[in-house]
Amino acid sequence: MLFTKECDYSIRILRALSDGELHNVNYIAKEECISKPITYKLTRLLEIEGFLKSYRGVQGGYIISKPLDQVTLFDVGLAINKSISLNSCLETEECGKYKDCKGMQNCAIHNEMGRIQNMINNELQSKSLAELFECKAK
Repeated sequence: MLFTKECDYSIRILRALSDGELHNVNYIAKEECISKPITYKLTRLLEIEGFLKSYRGVQGGYIISKPLDQVTLFDVGLAINKSISLNSCLETEECGKYKDCKGMQNCAIHNEMGRIQNMINNELQSKSLAELFECKAK
């Protein structure tokens, strides 16, 4: 799947933190209507991927560590899902594993999916999260 629930929730977590303040998991979960266990899991993953920095202790929480004007939906999707391909055949140069494509360099379906994938990638990279989250400040 192109964008999973985990990816959607991760974008929402970043939105909750877009004010630049330190917030704990309880705040993030409540602000974005995400369960606390999922919020814990995804904040940790976002930290590992370099989007967040964590602070321990009673006054601890998470804060954005990458400027949101340098992060796109594409970046988050790739970090969370590891692949954002429309179709599994796009993950290799040759389809090969499908019955009708065996031995072909690139079948017509692969080529068309690749064309569409490029359009989607360009759109996902066209706006930063800072641009998308501007509406929250208003």
